[in-house]
Amino acid sequence: IDERTARRTHGYSPIGVPCVRREILARGTRFSLLPALSLDGMIALDIFEGSVTRERFIEFLRNQLCPVLQPFPGKNSVVVMDNCSTHHDEEIRALIED
Repeated sequence: IDERTARRTHGYSPIGVPCVRREILARGTRFSLLPALSLDGMIALDIFEGSVTRERFIEFLRNQLCPVLQPFPGKNSVVVMDNCSTHHDEEIRALIED
């Protein structure tokens, strides 16, 4: 599945029958989600129009995620992020470590 659009990229059909995918293509407003999950569920969420930028991610950390983080080894004390380019910033590291 394509992570950006949740569209299937492969399909199955009987032997000798081509696999055909039909879908309605609609262009519209792009929305982004910044979720933060713990073992107990969602602890922070931001939904907004447009793409995630470094500034938007820092705002999310500062205003929503950091207020619920605890010192290690307490509850909500470990932050795991993927390798997204907006996550590679010293200001982000400093916000989380403080």
